[in-house]
Amino acid sequence: MEKYTQKTYAIIEEPELGLHPRAIIEFMFTVLKLMKSGVKVIISTHSSTPLDFVWAINHLKEKQADISNIADMFDFKIKDQSVFDNLAEKEI
Repeated sequence: MEKYTQKTYAIIEEPELGLHPRAIIEFMFTVLKLMKSGVKVIISTHSSTPLDFVWAINHLKEKQADISNIADMFDFKIKDQSVFDNLAEKEI
């Protein structure tokens, strides 16, 4: 008998609507929290901010730099540094 695993997905459409650009960045750190808990996140957007965020994470991974530097890149103070745990192993 084949064993199936349950996957949890979050589909978010245009999260930037009505949000200030700084709030979009805060939203992206919330997405990291979802990813840390095992949720696969799919985002549909017209904003370049989430794309910049994803590019920056992938750039840091490619350079084997500390991914927590993403907060500094976007001038964002984050209290829960655990959102960066195992982020380097995730496909973004």
